[in-house]
Amino acid sequence: DAQESRGLGDVYKRQIENTSTFGNWKINFGANLDYSQYTNTTFQRVYIDEGRTFDYHTYLGMWRWGIFGTINYATTDERFTASLGVRTDANNFSSGMKGMGDQLSPRLSLSYRLRDGLYLSGNAGLYYQLPPYTGLGFKDNNGAWVNKYLRYMSVSQESLGLSWHPGNTFELSAEGFYKQYDNCLLYTSPSPRDS
Repeated sequence: DAQESRGLGDVYKRQIENTSTFGNWKINFGANLDYSQYTNTTFQRVYIDEGRTFDYHTYLGMWRWGIFGTINYATTDERFTASLGVRTDANNFSSGMKGMGDQLSPRLSLSYRLRDGLYLSGNAGLYYQLPPYTGLGFKDNNGAWVNKYLRYMSVSQESLGLSWHPGNTFELSAEGFYKQYDNCLLYTSPSPRDS
């Protein structure tokens, strides 16, 4: 017999953003502030050699904030386009996640029209993402946060591609990419006998 309920919600979410155009240049920048809640209540009866009952409750309330900006350029004939952006995020979960400089995410994207309908494009970037709330909000049997050591997960990505647009309704593309992950959270499932 097992019952489980989980809840996640953005209680408060605010974002300000500005976009301006100057000739062939487009500049976008902004900031966000969010408050999220995560709850998990689990009641479980396990029967292996003997009956055991697990009654687990957790609640996590967390403020998150960030700033971002992008500069886009396109030639007048749109043969060449470029986009350079940066974003950084932080939150109040732990001291290791409060520094916005630790989650600096730069990205660059370029595209060049080789001939009508044929484009060569590439991008590179470093992206940071908050670990799952199930990991952040996990507590031990004494009610202490187990994963206070967690940091933002990161992925470094580079790609190069070729795309063909012979008309408005069809596109054929090929892309090669490389991704490298860091600080990813891995879940393990302990045996009930280990509890």
